[in-house]
Amino acid sequence: VLVGDVSGKGLRAAMVVSLLTGVVSNHRAATPAALLGELNQVLCSRFAQGFVTAVCLRLEPDGRVLAASAGHLA
Repeated sequence: VLVGDVSGKGLRAAMVVSLLTGVVSNHRAATPAALLGELNQVLCSRFAQGFVTAVCLRLEPDGRVLAASAGHLA
């Protein structure tokens, strides 16, 4: 499960969402923290302004939940 919010409005914010959706669709990360790290690398390499807040959860078959957040302090 991945939930996020992109700063800004209009075409620029839509382009960021489109880019991140593509990264998530093709990700190879093993953990939620690794996925958010991949997203951060892509954002930092392509955009100089703005930010994304995100929470990523992986639900395990045994009922455990792995979680990671980015963009704001806990």
